[in-house]
Amino acid sequence: MPLLKRAPNTVAYSFLLVDDNAINLRILERVLNRMYPNSHITKIQDLTKVQPVIAHQAFDMVFLDIEMPCITGVDLARHMRSQRKYDSWGIVAVTTRNTASDVAIYKSAGIDFTFPKPLATTHDHMMDTINYILRARKAHY
Repeated sequence: MPLLKRAPNTVAYSFLLVDDNAINLRILERVLNRMYPNSHITKIQDLTKVQPVIAHQAFDMVFLDIEMPCITGVDLARHMRSQRKYDSWGIVAVTTRNTASDVAIYKSAGIDFTFPKPLATTHDHMMDTINYILRARKAHY
């Protein structure tokens, strides 16, 4: 994946990364750290800890794997979107399941955008997408 061609975003966002695979968490964390160097990133691999963490900590955006044991990314997104508390949080899927019908299901669950796994988009495009979602969610809610 190409490096970021412009200056990183220096706003101190708070991101939550949820994936049952430690390698995927590290890759996404590394990419986000390049684009948002002042942000705080929380990683959760143990899915039993997701709901307690989101209940007690605020995030600007949550990045979800879709296929996980115990709870799917779609189920977690539906849970979050059923509560007003999470309306201002962006939700992004990062998944290998990204057909048009899959993405339609994710949208109906309240997921704002889907990045394919492995991350095959430029950092600039990824950052533009994340920035757009962050602005839209904060302006709307």
